Amino acid sequence: MLVDYAGARGRLTLDRAYHLGDAWGFQPKIDGCYARVSTDREGRAVRILGRNGREIIGARDLLGTHTGLRNAVLCGEWDGGTEAGRRATARRGYSAIHVFDLAMLAGQVVHSWEFARRHACLTGRALTRWDLWTVDAEGRAHERTTGRFVRPVPVDGRRWPIVPLESNCGALWRDYVDREGGEGLVAVRLDAPLGARNAKRKIKATDTIDATVTEVGKRAAQLVWRGHTFVVSARGSMGLKVGDVVEVAHDGFYEAGATPRFARIARRRDDL
Repeated sequence: MLVDYAGARGRLTLDRAYHLGDAWGFQPKIDGCYARVSTDREGRAVRILGRNGREIIGARDLLGTHTGLRNAVLCGEWDGGTEAGRRATARRGYSAIHVFDLAMLAGQVVHSWEFARRHACLTGRALTRWDLWTVDAEGRAHERTTGRFVRPVPVDGRRWPIVPLESNCGALWRDYVDREGGEGLVAVRLDAPLGARNAKRKIKATDTIDATVTEVGKRAAQLVWRGHTFVVSARGSMGLKVGDVVEVAHDGFYEAGATPRFARIARRRDDL
């Protein structure tokens, strides 16, 4: 596991987020896999690790691309590991890591810097295009050295978009979640050092369904809802037994079927 994890750890309701005050900012929550990226003195990505501290094999095509930040450690979300991310990758034509925080810059560890300062360094980076192709009159891309047809895949900062920071929670929710179908937002305390407790909180749209218990184990229960079976955590068993009806909180559904995302038992429905 990483010792300098910079992602959101807790949850927050949208109603509570509206009342956080000026000490907080808000970022779109990117649907992807956490990535810790190390760069060299030229600003090229040389190492990409997941939250478990292991290399993200699927992100190897990003190694060697220019981030615009030298001798740095970037924290972001790789969009190649989720359904929504893979769809975005296919639409764009290449994968990307959406950078939302910074752990090192120019060889200096910046854990103690407040988040607002760290994010300002991200948005203030100098970007240079590194196109390895030319485009003919018909819009087709050709490799500069050989002239062969190629996919116009950038190797610069376009592979490393910076996640914006906004002050208006409601406006960002409407634009990113309601209109674009985004996963949610992240509330960030602007004065917090990296890794500070409760300094980053997830804000997601939560709904509930009523499901029937079909099997109970020591740590999990199998449920069925509208003919679809799924498993949720049920440590301590909660006194569940086969045939009980439970209310399940979830954050929408996986695209591949009717399985609820991040399902968890909210309560037992004795009335049902």
